[in-house]
Amino acid sequence: MKTKFIFSPFVKEDIRNGKQWYSKISKQLASDFLAEYRSKILFISENPNSAEIKYDNQRITFLKRFPYGIHYEFIERENTIKIYAVFHTSRNPKIWQERK
Repeated sequence: MKTKFIFSPFVKEDIRNGKQWYSKISKQLASDFLAEYRSKILFISENPNSAEIKYDNQRITFLKRFPYGIHYEFIERENTIKIYAVFHTSRNPKIWQERK
């Protein structure tokens, strides 16, 4: 059974903001940011329990090259992954927690 993804409406904004930031430096850097994000989403889909639980039932997996964490929850009985945020590591985590 294929894993179902549910993305918070904020995720699109998070990705857009990150891409815009890196575009100011280099188009290649912005492209690399998006590619790493997509790669990490694929990793999460194949290994949803691989990240440590940090808050309640939420997990965080970090991009390797960029200072961003993907905040998500895996609901095993439904085979569903809810992505709450793609958050810069310097930001206050309470902000993304309010998105639930």
